[in-house]
Amino acid sequence: MHRRPGEPGGHPGPHPPLPQGHPGRPRSHSHRPGTTRYHHRTGGRAARPRRWRDPLHRGAAAGDGDPARPARHHLHRRGGTAVTRCSRIVTPLLKRLVRLGCRVDDRQIARVPWQGPLILLGNHINTLDAPLLYSHFLPRPVIAYAKVETWDNPLFAFLFNMWEAIPLRRGEADVMALRQGLAALEAGRMLAIFPEGTRSGDGRLRRAHPGVVMLALHSGAPLLPVAHHGGETLGRNLRRLRRTDVHIEVGRPFYLDAHGAAVTRQVRQRMADEAMYQLAALLPPGYRGHYADLAAASEAYLRFPEGSGSNLRS
Repeated sequence: MHRRPGEPGGHPGPHPPLPQGHPGRPRSHSHRPGTTRYHHRTGGRAARPRRWRDPLHRGAAAGDGDPARPARHHLHRRGGTAVTRCSRIVTPLLKRLVRLGCRVDDRQIARVPWQGPLILLGNHINTLDAPLLYSHFLPRPVIAYAKVETWDNPLFAFLFNMWEAIPLRRGEADVMALRQGLAALEAGRMLAIFPEGTRSGDGRLRRAHPGVVMLALHSGAPLLPVAHHGGETLGRNLRRLRRTDVHIEVGRPFYLDAHGAAVTRQVRQRMADEAMYQLAALLPPGYRGHYADLAAASEAYLRFPEGSGSNLRS
């Protein structure tokens, strides 16, 4: 086939290509950047990506290059309208579910300030803590730290993303988690932290890690001790088809203050211990664990608001 000078070249094959949108033309399989590519099974539906643990397995591209250390902003996906609406539906349902298995005495929650930055200092017993905490503090939302391994479970990943939880790498100085906590407090949010670092299982307090100290000193936010007890018997009572009595105790707020002293590791641990004694004072003696001897408590690094006082003398 001959063409005139200046005429565009024809198709090199035996037949010209079909125009775009023609029913006989095959669909394009080009992949657009930013979209997910699905691999098709022979004779079946498209296979979805195999990684359901979305927040933990989108890693090195936006992180530090190590696939074992996923990017932070994928782990902590801030709210948005969809997440807020989802939380408004799911969290009250969880509260009803908790109350099916538990009789919760939450009368003291009325003492919690409903605005302003606040560090909620709590004890960590078992998996009941999260739904108990998030659902019973409504309508004021709570942001909490959670170990990064929590996102390995798809159900927990959904819930903790919905609650805007901050992933925390235990056993190391997690600077990013500290920054996210400070940002939440700067925005006037209520941030929950469990200084024991892990679940006790039996409800008795373990010795605190000093991470809460840096958060309190850098933010200047008050700490509010909130203790709960009774939930350690939940599993046993469920097997016997019995409801569990859970009590939530709210103390008086206080501040951590170094008074100009150098904040060494020893000072940080002492400050954390003083804060934990304030929490222990809210619990029955059998739950105080490492902080059972309230007579040994000191308050050298604590400062109480005007008109308030120590929880040790309540």
